[in-house]
Amino acid sequence: MIAFGGSARFETLSVESLKLNATLITFSLALWWLSTPIGRQHIQRSAGLVCLLLAALLLSYYGESGPLKPPALAFPQSDLLELVLGIGFYS
Repeated sequence: MIAFGGSARFETLSVESLKLNATLITFSLALWWLSTPIGRQHIQRSAGLVCLLLAALLLSYYGESGPLKPPALAFPQSDLLELVLGIGFYS
């Protein structure tokens, strides 16, 4: 929900996700362009963490923290999926 002047406007997940991804890609490309070869190596190695954070954002939207009532992913399922996702990215 984004509030402007007392009125509320709801945007769907896809619109917000596109905005977030476009900002993230733009920032990453600018960082890549301004970096040295060693800096680019660090950017490559941290790309997995950025993907993990975006996946966790999506899971939390459909889990208990999101606006859906009842949530699409209930308490144990959402936490177990986050655990599997985290272990998968770090292994």
